[in-house]
Amino acid sequence: MTNVIARLFTNPGQNAEGWSELAGAGRAKWIVRQSCHSADRVPVARDRTRLDTPPGRSFRSGPGILSARVKAAVTAFLWLSCCGVAMAQEPSAVAKREISHLFHYLEQSGCEFQRNGTWHGAGKAAGHLKKKYVYLLAKELVPTTEAFIERAASKSSLTGRTYRVRCAGSPAMESRVWFAAELLRTRKPPG
Repeated sequence: MTNVIARLFTNPGQNAEGWSELAGAGRAKWIVRQSCHSADRVPVARDRTRLDTPPGRSFRSGPGILSARVKAAVTAFLWLSCCGVAMAQEPSAVAKREISHLFHYLEQSGCEFQRNGTWHGAGKAAGHLKKKYVYLLAKELVPTTEAFIERAASKSSLTGRTYRVRCAGSPAMESRVWFAAELLRTRKPPG
């Protein structure tokens, strides 16, 4: 038994195994030496009643008894889960219709689309944005048309460079502004 106690103090990675050996020794109580009083670290005695519990774990077990760390971890997990569910939403039917209109508007515009410094045709640009939209849709990150414009149609996800749109007879502008202007025009009531 002395070897087991010595191993517990010299090799902390083996603590759980050592506790099991002590429990198998048939001892109901034993003294754990924790704190130090001298240069050669002479420990002070303290009682432990459960020999099958490794250091750092709760002695009490059973329904309703959780350590403060476990309670905090469970609370944080539940809070983040609930917030994640509240934030991640599928777009409404109106948002889907508006996003579909923006794709169609881009394809039919005849404008050029700059992505990472290279100008592309409107059809190729719409195809690229559709791929980004499908990815974000799967992650439930586009609950609104504005979120689509901000997360998919404004800048490169890899480089962070803003997308630009250049139409015939107009100077190039940020795609975010171009899409937002079309969205406002679409939402404006007729008349």
